[in-house]
Amino acid sequence: MSLTFQQKLESVIATSELIPGVIIIQNLSDLKIEYMSPRGLNILGVDLEEIKSIENAEYNDRYFNVEDWKDYSSKILELIESKNENDLISFFQQVRKSKNHEWTWYLSTLKIFHSDENDIPTHVIVIACPIDSQNSVNAKVDRLLDENTFLRNNHKLFSSLTNREIEILKLMAIGQQSADIAEMLHISEKTISTHRKNIRNKLQIQNQYELTKFAQAFNLI
Repeated sequence: MSLTFQQKLESVIATSELIPGVIIIQNLSDLKIEYMSPRGLNILGVDLEEIKSIENAEYNDRYFNVEDWKDYSSKILELIESKNENDLISFFQQVRKSKNHEWTWYLSTLKIFHSDENDIPTHVIVIACPIDSQNSVNAKVDRLLDENTFLRNNHKLFSSLTNREIEILKLMAIGQQSADIAEMLHISEKTISTHRKNIRNKLQIQNQYELTKFAQAFNLI
């Protein structure tokens, strides 16, 4: 027999202090918070009734970097549409207590928590764990997050390149000269020079380092 939402919620509440992270249960009908574990309430400096009363737009604006939402919102929507309660998604997000506090990075994992009698998801559950700044892997995480920010900030510039320009960008990044590229692609060296100029202008880059950074970030090399 399937557990009711209330039975599932009571089970989570009973064990919430044992979980090394913040537990959040969100109602999909109005996107309000249904439950947040004491650890999370303490971090944000609010009580459960207050957090449950906040509208979703205000909640996101107050505590989260909305730019991060663009990175994982589609994954969440796909998960909900799949209706599969066994699937999980993970994502990084920045959280802060108020606009006067610094951002803290969290690694969050989300799954469907409960579905109705028609198998339509009604609630999702998130476990959010802060990334310890003293952790030995933190430098690697920082590099990943920096690259993610670079991708987000420069996606529009990269999207302006044609397929031929992307092909040439890749060859430029690995050190190929115009004459070599022209021979490989069977086009004139003058045409290659024009492409190189257009690439630099579109990406707003000044040197080889910046060019290589684009190629690496967008998985060309």
